[in-house]
Amino acid sequence: MPRRDHDAGHLSPKMLQALRELNLECLDLLAVQSRTASSRGDFPLGKLIELWNGLDGAARARAIDYPYLLFNAGFADPRRWRQPAEPQISEERSEPYETFFTVPAAVQVAHHVFVHAWSAARERPTNAVLTLGMHPHCAKLIAAHTPVSLHRAIERHWTWLRPRWLDRPQIWQEMLLGGLEGGEARTSALIHGLRLVTAEITAATRKRDKHFGG
Repeated sequence: MPRRDHDAGHLSPKMLQALRELNLECLDLLAVQSRTASSRGDFPLGKLIELWNGLDGAARARAIDYPYLLFNAGFADPRRWRQPAEPQISEERSEPYETFFTVPAAVQVAHHVFVHAWSAARERPTNAVLTLGMHPHCAKLIAAHTPVSLHRAIERHWTWLRPRWLDRPQIWQEMLLGGLEGGEARTSALIHGLRLVTAEITAATRKRDKHFGG
């Protein structure tokens, strides 16, 4: 897969603004969940959310200004998107994927993320792959949804929403410090994130190709 470090220049201002708005919603949601779970003392990224809460407006604007979504909703997993809103009669309705967010605000944020993903997959699938870490086959499956079936998918699977890179707190620290410091710190975080998203898609594609004998 070609290097993507400079592909942000190919995204429209509208797409970049949409990503900023979603990233802000997602980080605010993460902060709400962190406060709810603080009594357990084991919340992922909890200490870094303290850093987020301490950023001023300008630093927050920099911390969300990345050309990729900081959250994920199964966009690299085509199995989830094979008609997820229409289970067979015999299928159990229990969610087979781990739930991260439990606060009510997560439903609305997930709605915004799913709708953005659907719109991007229909209008600019290449950008959906890059900015959402979306598997190309997922882009086709998501784009095939009608507005009604998408709404049903959101109702049933909003719990798929979760932060990226929970096992890599260092990248979250880089992104937030990039917002705080700007300049080279932010550029370094941006490139690191782009490479991680690209690596995710490459790994998912290879796994699918191997599974189907490609």
